Formats: sequence, structure tokens, C-alpha cells
Amino acid sequence: MSKHGFGSCLWCIVGDFNTVRRQDERKWVIGEYGVRDMEEFNSFIRDMELIDIPLVGKRFTWFKSDGSMMSRLDRVLVSEIWSAHWGAGYVEVIPRDVSDHCPLILNHKVLNWGPKPFRFNNCWLSHSGIEGVVRSAWEKQVQGTWAA
Repeated sequence: MSKHGFGSCLWCIVGDFNTVRRQDERKWVIGEYGVRDMEEFNSFIRDMELIDIPLVGKRFTWFKSDGSMMSRLDRVLVSEIWSAHWGAGYVEVIPRDVSDHCPLILNHKVLNWGPKPFRFNNCWLSHSGIEGVVRSAWEKQVQGTWAA
């Protein structure tokens, strides 16, 4: 498939795609079920340059009525332009009621996963030019950082 005719627009595609992207998105499904469907679906996502928004809350979105099988059939796919405009987001999976599919809520806020650990390799201290590199980096004027 080609992006021809789709242009560079804000795309957000939400729905039941009736297939998964990987085998681990199915539980208690026996065999190589839908391998060709997975390949075609992944090819579509790649060719259309879509981003698969991550889930929060539950790993699966569809459950067989007797609980014997579950899969991630429902998802939110967005264009790179959508992601650049709205920022990183996540999809909240909320408990299902009468349907065998869980409702999805698209959130465009960035989740706070907690403090980011500071990491430093001590081997840099023995590098002969490290002081100059650090000094040069600290003297640069930076605007619009990720922290802003």
C-alpha cells in the first residue's frame, strides 16, 4: 500500500482491526493463527508511516465470553504529523461491560513514569578532552528543550 493520496494530514485511526501485530498480543490462542494477517497489518502500518499508541491499564482489548481467549484487536494508530502536533500519548483500556471489547480512551498527555535516573560512565573522567567537551556544551545557548 502507498501513502499516495493520503497526503501529510493529521490522521488518527481507532478501531477493531481484527488482527494482532505480534503473537504475544494473543493469549490462549493455539497455533500460528493469522501469521499472514499480522504480516499484512504490520506492512500497512509501516507503509503508511503510522505510530501504534501504547496501551495502559490492560494488555488485551478483546475477551472471548467464556474467558478462554484474549487478544489485542483494538488499537489507535496515528500519523507522524498527529504525533508531532499532539505529542506523545497513550491509550487507556477501561473495563468492558456488555461488549466483548474494552473501550479505549486516547490521552495526548505524556505519562509521568517517575524520576529519570542519572547515568554516567566513569570512563569519561579518564578521557583527555572531557573538560573541554563539557565546557563547550554548557556554554551553548539552547531554546525549546524537551523539558520546557
